[in-house]
Amino acid sequence: MKLSVLLAISFLPLSGWDKCSFVQKNPSLSSMQSEFSHLNLKNRVERFLSFLSDGKYKVVFLGMKEYPNLLSQMENPPFRLCYRGSLPVSDEPLVSLCGTRFPDLCAGQASYAFALEAGSNGVGIVTSHSRGIDRAALYACNDAHAKAYVCCDCGLSSPRIQNNELLEKMNLISPFEPDDAALKYRCLSRNVLTVGLSPHLLVIQAPEKSGALNCATNALDLGRDVYVHATGIRDRTVNEGSIRLYQEGAIAVEGYDQLARYIHFPCGNTVHATHDERSLYRYGNTWYSLSYDDQ
Repeated sequence: MKLSVLLAISFLPLSGWDKCSFVQKNPSLSSMQSEFSHLNLKNRVERFLSFLSDGKYKVVFLGMKEYPNLLSQMENPPFRLCYRGSLPVSDEPLVSLCGTRFPDLCAGQASYAFALEAGSNGVGIVTSHSRGIDRAALYACNDAHAKAYVCCDCGLSSPRIQNNELLEKMNLISPFEPDDAALKYRCLSRNVLTVGLSPHLLVIQAPEKSGALNCATNALDLGRDVYVHATGIRDRTVNEGSIRLYQEGAIAVEGYDQLARYIHFPCGNTVHATHDERSLYRYGNTWYSLSYDDQ
């Protein structure tokens, strides 16, 4: 089926699986334009095709072999994903990570150290490009050249993405049209994507009524394992959400090494915080070094 037709189907007001069923009818673009004239399908398809024309960005649809397997097991997965770089593959070791946009220094450093150590052990991080906890993890992935999958709350051609230098070498994933701006409901949809791509979610620090708690709720609804970082259960107002998760049964972990032992991920390489300015990595006022298991 032509890409233009699949893109047009992706704009229809149907669930992901209903769109897959609609594909089986083998509709034409002209017939859909007539039936759904109010959706402006022709112009939207043309804009999307123009965005894809340079080959830098790609698109995958539900039911294709490249579509992430875990995501396809959801009740209503997105029919279309636009991405740059690569998508997660089956059995790839991944941990989703989330937290408040306004962390304290301790939590920001915990996020950075966790992602740095996970990346050094070949484990990918799934997170967003929001400020705070998520961005601290992306700094670590960028510093260590580790794999990160960034779930976006807007289209990949939006200024929010194009003007963010930190994302230049990241794998970007978005279920939205290229020029869609970030809106509240898209942030919530992004949260579902973040937890849907990985079997494990680590909440670093979460206040009550936060996007991080929304991630945790979505993860639990999807049957994902939810953990909290020990820094997020200290007695502070900014930790009220993550403390509640802990009280309700989420396991608290001190860092990547402890989580890796729970979920049987590789953990031979370890991160050490130091004040030695000769160390390779830095976040805030702390330097970090890595010890490798073959040393």
